[in-house]
Amino acid sequence: MSSSRWRGGLLGLATLLLHLFIGCGPKVVHHPGEEFLDQIRIEGNKSVKSKDLIDGLALKRVKKQGASPDPYLVVVDGKRIEGEYLRRGFLEVDVRSRVERHGDRTTVIYTVAEGPRATTRILITGIPTTDPDLTVQDVRDALPIKDGQPFSYQPYDDAKEKMLGLIEDAGYAHAEGNSDSHIKAILVGCSQVIPVEDGKPALGRWQRVFFCEFDGPRSREVWVSSLAH
Repeated sequence: MSSSRWRGGLLGLATLLLHLFIGCGPKVVHHPGEEFLDQIRIEGNKSVKSKDLIDGLALKRVKKQGASPDPYLVVVDGKRIEGEYLRRGFLEVDVRSRVERHGDRTTVIYTVAEGPRATTRILITGIPTTDPDLTVQDVRDALPIKDGQPFSYQPYDDAKEKMLGLIEDAGYAHAEGNSDSHIKAILVGCSQVIPVEDGKPALGRWQRVFFCEFDGPRSREVWVSSLAH
C-alpha cells in the first residue's frame, strides 16, 4: 500500500472515530413525573423569523438540557424578544407569554404583536468638504444601508470598522463611531449600590444585577467596595 493511501486510510478512520465520539454524548433521560421543556414557539411574528428569536433565548439551553422552564427565565426571554425587535427598529412591540403542559411535556409560547417600524434616513456630517481624499460619498458607500428601508442597528454596527478605517486611511488621526455608547452609559449609570444581608445580595424576586456592555467586546474591570453601616 502506498504512503498516500495509508495516510488517507488513517484520516478516514480518525474522522469516523471523531463522529462516533461526538455522537456518544450524554442523552437526556426523562423520568415519569419530571417536567421538561419540550417546545418553544413564537406566534404572530411576521418580520422576524422564529429561529432568529429563539436562538437568543436562555430557554433554548434549558430545552437542550431537558430541564423544566424557570418562570423567571420565561419572563426574561420575553424581554429578550422585545429587545430583538427594538434593535431592528420597531417603535413598539408587545410580547405575551404562556405555558402549556401536556403531561410532563411543557411548551412555552410567545405571542408577538408587532408595532410600527422605523425607516432609515442616512445623514453624514463632519466630513471636510475640501478634502479630495475623503468625500461624503466615500463614507456613504461604506454603509450597506438604503434610505427608506426598514431600520436595523446591525448593518450600521457591521459597517463601523470599515467607515472608521476609511477615515483613518485618509490621514485623520482620530475618528469615533461609538458616540451612542457614551449616551447609553450615561443613561444606565456606571455604579450601583446593593444591600447585602448574610453575605448575599438582598434582591427582590425579579431583581438581578446585570453588566451592560455598550461598546464591546472590550476588556473590563468590575470593582466591588463594601460600605459599613
